[in-house]
Amino acid sequence: MKRFAESIRYMCSDEDGKFRMSELIGVILFALLIPMLWIFLYAIGCN
Repeated sequence: MKRFAESIRYMCSDEDGKFRMSELIGVILFALLIPMLWIFLYAIGCN
């Protein structure tokens, strides 16, 4: 688990090694975009 947390910190850091919480939040929101889009399109009748 520690290795996973370190790799997340590394991926969400800028060039100087400073952790950026906004990048982590952006990735999570982007990952949720596709399922929410599918649900929305299904709800409006697109099959």
